[in-house]
Amino acid sequence: MGKSATIHDTVVEIRKLFARTLGCSCFGILILSPVLFIVFSVSMNTSTQLISIPDKIFLSFLPLSIFAAFGQFILFGFIANDHHIRQSIKEAWSIFRSHFSTLALIGITLGIIFWITSIISGAFTVLIQSGFNLATLSQIDYINPGTLLSPNQLFVLLSGVFQIIQRVIETFVYVSAYIKYRG
Repeated sequence: MGKSATIHDTVVEIRKLFARTLGCSCFGILILSPVLFIVFSVSMNTSTQLISIPDKIFLSFLPLSIFAAFGQFILFGFIANDHHIRQSIKEAWSIFRSHFSTLALIGITLGIIFWITSIISGAFTVLIQSGFNLATLSQIDYINPGTLLSPNQLFVLLSGVFQIIQRVIETFVYVSAYIKYRG
């Protein structure tokens, strides 16, 4: 708009866009839930232990990270460009399809970075609480460290800090890609 945004302007825009953002997010979850259910059901068998269920859920999200840009682009078009949901999906799919390899690689890379930061959070938690005894690193579930460590407050704190940093970087990367590829 050519002028600095005030706190009042920000609050007004947040109120205006909150319902749209919530609706778009619920719509995305509604669309993804059957896919997640199918992936999870196919990977299950009767001998699956209860502890491995979170690992399977976590691993099912890794391939879905290929499509993370598509979901973000829908949200950007919906909010930033004031598109209707159908128009936003059409534009997001067009951008995503024409730059699939780059955007899929970005999604996978960001997914792997998230996984690595979760492992680092788990390793730091176990090491700090054991007095830096390296033998305690065997207690970590390296597929999904949050499975066993999620009740641990230090793990939640470290993981939360990493996630805040990662979310900012992830949003910056996808917004930059959206602006660049949208033209």
